[in-house]
Amino acid sequence: MESNLLTQSFDRLQIRGRDIRALYDSLSKQQIRELKSLIESTEFRFDIVANLPVELIPLVFQHLEIYQIFQCRRVSRQWLHLLGADEVVKPILHPWTATEDVKLRIPEGSSSKTVLSIYAEHQDAFQTGNAFGRFQMPHGQIVPRDVALFRHAYSDGLLAWVSLIDGSDVIYLRDLESGDESTFMPPERDEIDEIVLSQTLLVAMTTSARCYIWAHRTLRPPFVLRTPSRCRNIFHLSKASFVLIHIQPNSSEALAYQSIPVITWKLRDSWQLQPPEQPPQAIVSQFSIRILSGYSVMGWHDVYVERREQHIILLESTVIKNKRTHTFRVFHLSFEGKPLFEESLDCPFSTSVSWNAHENHPLHKDRFFDVWVVTYNLVYYDSQNHYLPDSQETGITHLRYYLDRKVFRVLDRKTLPHSHEMPSGAMMEILPWKGIAYFEEPRDHAADELQYHLRVMDFREETCVEARYVAPQGSGGSGSLDRARLFFGDEVFLVKITSTDLIVWCFDKHLRIAGEDENFKEERRLLQCRRLINSAHRRCEF
Repeated sequence: MESNLLTQSFDRLQIRGRDIRALYDSLSKQQIRELKSLIESTEFRFDIVANLPVELIPLVFQHLEIYQIFQCRRVSRQWLHLLGADEVVKPILHPWTATEDVKLRIPEGSSSKTVLSIYAEHQDAFQTGNAFGRFQMPHGQIVPRDVALFRHAYSDGLLAWVSLIDGSDVIYLRDLESGDESTFMPPERDEIDEIVLSQTLLVAMTTSARCYIWAHRTLRPPFVLRTPSRCRNIFHLSKASFVLIHIQPNSSEALAYQSIPVITWKLRDSWQLQPPEQPPQAIVSQFSIRILSGYSVMGWHDVYVERREQHIILLESTVIKNKRTHTFRVFHLSFEGKPLFEESLDCPFSTSVSWNAHENHPLHKDRFFDVWVVTYNLVYYDSQNHYLPDSQETGITHLRYYLDRKVFRVLDRKTLPHSHEMPSGAMMEILPWKGIAYFEEPRDHAADELQYHLRVMDFREETCVEARYVAPQGSGGSGSLDRARLFFGDEVFLVKITSTDLIVWCFDKHLRIAGEDENFKEERRLLQCRRLINSAHRRCEF
């Protein structure tokens, strides 16, 4: 009985819909404009959303994409008011607007509603690969794949890379916004193994086990530091500090602890008062810590410095071969090497981890620090032990360490099954950031040609899609698969390095980068217009 009533109601609704459409088609343009004006000025009593408590409205709209939320403001004047209010929009944008490292260009005099709209559009651009601008330039050299990752560095709109000029390694530093470039060369003309960059410092590790540290905004000569050796150094660079950890290879099958040396370097407050012909003045100290090592262990270590540059955090990631447990261990140390905290966490995985990439987030107001770890597995069997051909699984683990409370925990862990082919050497070619991961999927375009397509993984939305407005880049001959490919970036810039060119995408609407591709920008604008026109047509048809 209830089923028949529902069917009859649906039939009446369809008939009424056809009658409304016929009536709409019979109206003149002037009558349509008058009807639209009447609708917009009418207060609808059945607007459920408008009558919800203001605390519940964000819970309703958080299930939409950010750009869809702001499109909803066109529904009515009342929705425009609701979806422009700080108490509604700020909770939705909190994961993006709460971070201090976001440096959007906000036009002066912008209202609160405009600023929130800019953040929303900005977030949508990054989540979908819908960049506002692009810049591309020849790389100027062929970069061997095995050193590509280490001979490039990025920090907050600055990009550095090493080129071979007249038989000597030279570091180029480019401001992506202004296009200004400067060069740096080790005084001893040493061969450079690796570089790292911050807003004020540039560090080059050389094959002669020397470390050169420049205050790159000045013309001072570098500070020279001798390292234990050139074997597997890991380091972190902040505004005025540099921490280096030297890990010696251990070929033993047994899992054992290994004592490793740590060197800390910190600028003195008075270094700029010294004569300009002198290198930066710094305090250097050394100590050692114990880590797990062994031939049967796959893993990495990374080191971070908190904002006040008083504490060091070492993160150890360990996967024992043929076991399905990924162990994370955090060390909290003072700059002088005093141990303050140590704890381990075990995170089970569905299969053995093939590789992992990671991205740290700056310490938020000196209270906690976050790290996202992306792991990639080939999945051969499901939970019922059924064979899964060509299936892959990418997971993201969100870890957080609270400095003041000395608490280390896993905040979130998500898995994204997919069939997209991950690129060769993907550990060096994926950029994880705030639950988003960029990578390039290689596709056979012809028998002797390989083409790459930029894809965006969103672990919150559990999607893996092709970047919306990024044209395919990097097609080449049969050897193109072996070209060096890696990503750097943050919320504002995405930088892709290959052996032949350098491509930068900009996700800030009001930022113009030097050498910007105007055709790319115009194509994006036209596609956006078509999208809005199609959306308007669909609303009219309804």
